[in-house]
Amino acid sequence: MSVYYEWDIEWVDPASGDILDHDHAARLDEYPQVKMDSIDGDARVLVLVRMVGNDLDGETDRSWAYAERDDDGLLALPAETDGGGHVPNRFHAELAANSSRGLRPSS
Repeated sequence: MSVYYEWDIEWVDPASGDILDHDHAARLDEYPQVKMDSIDGDARVLVLVRMVGNDLDGETDRSWAYAERDDDGLLALPAETDGGGHVPNRFHAELAANSSRGLRPSS
């Protein structure tokens, strides 16, 4: 089985919590600045999606690592997805490197 990852900005209805839309990208720098600026952790949520599968069986597992604000107010990923899958260091580094692209809290 192979493991694949992709970023997703979930557009959420704050009243119901329903996910209204997804915007997937292989890398954070593929998102235009306006989308990065819109991430607020409420109506716009950044998540790393972890998918496991192969060509024969297709996708056999999917789990999510939701970015949350750390003590400094910057978005950070958890160490594991909600399914217990490890979040590789390269995604933590990618998120940190993109903190100047709208991932800092507004003042």
